[in-house]
Amino acid sequence: MTPIPLTEYQEAMRESICPICVCFEAEVHNPDRCIHENSGQCSLFTHLDEVVETVSGVHSESIGAYTEALRAKVCSTCDHQNAKGICNLRDSRAPMPTWCILDAYFNLIVGAVEEVQKTNAAAPF
Repeated sequence: MTPIPLTEYQEAMRESICPICVCFEAEVHNPDRCIHENSGQCSLFTHLDEVVETVSGVHSESIGAYTEALRAKVCSTCDHQNAKGICNLRDSRAPMPTWCILDAYFNLIVGAVEEVQKTNAAAPF
């Protein structure tokens, strides 16, 4: 099977996650894109290649298995998580909520990744 370009996953995230994301702020010159996408502030786009690899390595009916893999493979290397496993986005107790997009929308992200893979597997060569 031919590898799926990361751009296909990016487009899938823009279609399924970005429109519902509470952190979405339209870019001035491209209102369909969020200002956080390329800033390093969006955990989804910052770690998308790792997320795709992680989701691709899990085959389960339970989102728990996917979340466990996410914590082990992506969160453990993220700048927002400390050595004790506490994430300043995911585990924030601040008065104003902060959001880890991966945490908040992970079930939808898994679905979008798997849909891209399913579509590409069904595509004729």
